[in-house]
Parts: sequence; structure tokens; C-alpha cells
Amino acid sequence: MMADQQHVVVNLNDLTPAGQASAWQIPDLLERLPARRPVYRVDDLYERVYVAYGENRADPVGRISVYPQRLLPYRDPDTGGAKLLSAALVEFPTTAFMAPDVWDMLFEAALAHVTTVGVYLPPECRRHVDYLQGLGFKRYADDYDSTRSLYLRHGPTGDRPPVYPILPGTNLMRTANASSALMPETEAWAAVENYSGFSGYAWLTPLLDSLLGSPTRLLSMPAGTGDVLRLLPERLLHTVEACVGVDILDRNIEFARARAAHPHVDTLNMLVSATFLEAGVTGDPAPALALLREVCARAGRPVGYDAARDLYIELRAVAGEALTCGGIADWFALTKGIGRFVAGPDTLMPSVALADAIGPDGVRALAARHGGLPDPASFVELRDRGGVAFETGDMFAYRSARRFDTIFVWEAMLIVAAAGRQREYVEMIDANLATGGTVVLTGIRRDDGRPGRDLEILAAEFRRTGYTVVVTDASPPTSRWARGLLPQPVFPVLIATRTCP
Repeated sequence: MMADQQHVVVNLNDLTPAGQASAWQIPDLLERLPARRPVYRVDDLYERVYVAYGENRADPVGRISVYPQRLLPYRDPDTGGAKLLSAALVEFPTTAFMAPDVWDMLFEAALAHVTTVGVYLPPECRRHVDYLQGLGFKRYADDYDSTRSLYLRHGPTGDRPPVYPILPGTNLMRTANASSALMPETEAWAAVENYSGFSGYAWLTPLLDSLLGSPTRLLSMPAGTGDVLRLLPERLLHTVEACVGVDILDRNIEFARARAAHPHVDTLNMLVSATFLEAGVTGDPAPALALLREVCARAGRPVGYDAARDLYIELRAVAGEALTCGGIADWFALTKGIGRFVAGPDTLMPSVALADAIGPDGVRALAARHGGLPDPASFVELRDRGGVAFETGDMFAYRSARRFDTIFVWEAMLIVAAAGRQREYVEMIDANLATGGTVVLTGIRRDDGRPGRDLEILAAEFRRTGYTVVVTDASPPTSRWARGLLPQPVFPVLIATRTCP
């Protein structure tokens, strides 16, 4: 067996002829290996691919994917609450795509490279329970929507990775950013490497357009990687005077500032994301392959069809996870991948490096043929007149010299779930919100369709403080750049108005 940091080749020459004959044949588009990456980064979601070959070195007979670090959501059997566990994830086949001997060798080769690993088994795969138990796996719990069971095997150290709890009685939405569940307590935020961005990248602009009135001074907290300020509706870009984003993580603020300084990054990112979404819907990879080749050429690294196909395969492996929020939502995963392919694996802010290599005019030319992508000109005007600022700060202790008339909080469970500090957070909002000002907080949804406990807790605390409170729903349409390629989610929303001086 040979291995590098990103893909493993398993020698299957000892397979019987019958085993080779019954092995799953890789479709044409998957024949070539993904481009190798010498460095693995936990925030990129790139799969580690285990590929099996028989005697014919050009014809793989099997392949599995392993995600070396994933957040595995599950339902705690003791409390009924949703939790997240950090472990490797192996994708188990739902049907016998590969010969059993091929699967055995691939699976055990993968287990040799990870310590704690988890496998989800949906009901149709329960026949594999005995197989997993024979390899030392134990049933841990049901996943967060109770349709699959999570089986775990810990490495020889026996150390269980940290579990980040969510308040019992709440549940993760399908469209929610699973990484948001990592931050129930602010003390843990800086230690969690996978926290990045928001889950509503594709829906955020219409959501803000429906929830925000005409703010003069807007505070976004947590700022994440700057989505709220960077994706404000066009009408607000012309009227708002000052927008401030505050986050506890320095690297989030660093990337938010980079996006503000290079707003064409988002235009390119929307273009690439939309093209991959469309390929997933239509099943036709040709437009995505053509875009990859043109992007690489404009960035100074022209590639042939075969190299573009390899890159497409690797990116496609994370597109569903990153763009539909089935796990850690990282909307920049695709441009990160292309950026590191073009500029090298150690490139800092590879999405920015890629967009800058193409240049604002080149990005604008690419976007013009796609249509529907926003022009960052209005944002640039707001930025240039000093209307956009990002800073690192404690979510509870933050105090601004001037109050804000609007405060927007994305996914309130980041702040209050299991932390027991909702009163401190409301006190922070009250100290920064002007009289007559409004705070808008989105939340999560329970299995029964009601808003999660996070908004109930905050609603009670705001009412105690003298605020007028409304809990409602918002269902923004998919933004124009995604052209209806994504479902239309429903976000529970709490709107509280400060009526007391």
C-alpha cells in the first residue's frame, strides 16, 4: 500500500478473479484520481480518497471517501438533545457497489490512518451492523434527525474527542450551518477550528431585505467572515451610514476585512458556486469544466481537459456538503480549492489570491456572461466613505462608543445554547442599541416545526428587560445568483424593539 497525505492507493492484486470480475467499475468521469494535495486543512472538507486497483493499473476497481475531520451530529440518548462529535467519517455504501473483498481492504486501510472514526448507517444498511461490530465499532446514538444510527470506533489511545452540546429540546435544521452548533459557549469559540461563515450565504441578501428596515447604524454580531455586511441589499448600501461587524475569532475578522478590500472575491465565488450547483441539478459537468479551465487560464495557470476534470472531481466531492449545508457550511470551499490548485497549497486566503490573480476586470468579464451576479460597486462606495468596519471583540463585553439603531444576530444559538449567559448577551445588546432601535435574531427549528428553545429563552429575557418582542418566520427566496438551484428554507426570527430609554 502506498499513501500520501491526501490519497491512498490500495494494492488488490491478491483478489480472486471472481472478486475482480464483480468489483464495481468506476464511471468514466471518476477514472482519474483527484489532484494530489500535500497539505490537509481541516476547514476545506477535502476528502481523502482510497482507490483500489487490480492487475490493470489504469482501471480502478473500487473507491471510498474518508473525511479526516468532520462534525458528526447525533441525538444524545440520555437528554434527547442534539450534539456534535469531532471525528473522521467514512462513507458507507448503501448497496453493494463493490465486491466485498475490495470494500474490506479499502475500509481497513482507511481505519489504519485515523483514530476516532464514525459511520452512519441508515435503516437500509442495518445489515452492516455485525460487520462494523466485528471491527470494534459500537453504536453511539441516532443522528440528529433520527434516520440514521452513528457507530464509532476509538483509536488505541482511547481518548474521546470533545463533544459540543446543544441545548436539549433543540434540533439542527437541515439547512443550518452545522458549525454553528460548535459554539454553545463562547469560551470554546477560539479553540474550534471549523467555525467559518454562515449557512445562509445564498439566502442572506433577500433575508436581510425582508427583515431590516432602513438602518442608519448597523451592528452584525457575530460577524462570522463578514457575510452580513458584504451581502447587504442594494437599497441599504445607499442609505446606511455605518456598518460594524464584531466576532471573537481573529481569522474570521481577517477574512471579512479581505472580502471588504477585494469585493470581487464574492462575485467570483458566487459564479463558481452557481455553476457547480447547476451541474449537480442537471447532471451535466461540461459548463463547470469549461469555467474551471477559463478561471485557471485567467489566473495564470492554464490547464488541459484532463487536469480540469481531476480538479472538478475533487471539488465536486465537497460541493454538496459546502453548498447545501449538509455539514460544515463553507461557501468558499470551491474557490479555496481552485486558489490552492493555482497558487499552491500553502497560499493564505486562497479565494482572495485566486480572485486577485484574475483581477477585478477579469472577474467582471466572467460574471457578465453568467448574468444575475451583483456588481460590488455600491458596496465599494460604502466602504470607501468609511461605512464598513470589522473588529475582534468579546460577544458579551462589547460596548460601542455610539449606539446602533439595528443589531443583526445570525443563529442565536451561537450565543445562548447551553451557555446560560443569555442575560449577559441581552445586556450587551441593550447597552449598544439606541432607544427605538431593533434587534433581529434568527434561530433554529425543532422537529415539530416550532422555533427552537434559543429564541424562546431570548424572547423571555427581552420581555423581562422591557422590549417589545415578536417571533415570526422568514422564508427568503434563493438569491438571484443561485437561480433557484437551492431549496427555500424557513428561518425562525425574533424581532425585539427597545422602547425604554
